[in-house]
Amino acid sequence: MGTALLDRSRRSVRLTLPGQVFLQEARKTLNQADTALAAVRRAGRGETGRISIGYVAWAAYAGVLTTSLAGFRTTHPEVELQLTEMEMGLQLAAIAGGALDFGYVRPR
Repeated sequence: MGTALLDRSRRSVRLTLPGQVFLQEARKTLNQADTALAAVRRAGRGETGRISIGYVAWAAYAGVLTTSLAGFRTTHPEVELQLTEMEMGLQLAAIAGGALDFGYVRPR
């Protein structure tokens, strides 16, 4: 590193000022790595990210949409929900094209 991190004598070993700075920065790096690992695990469990949802107006009016999403939001508060009202045929096409993850349609 080009500088001494330790001050050694016959009786002790101490950190130099650059050594103290390096220790503080190393601890920050390790804490950030732990934070990153936790975030990756949450994403892997589906606890974070975004879900795109299409719905027909009936699902909103009947309360189906709000009831089911309220429970989901309680258990997955870090997942962003992107809601788009659209008719059933457009939802199916959007799901097939990857623009939507899920759709609410009216039963026949």
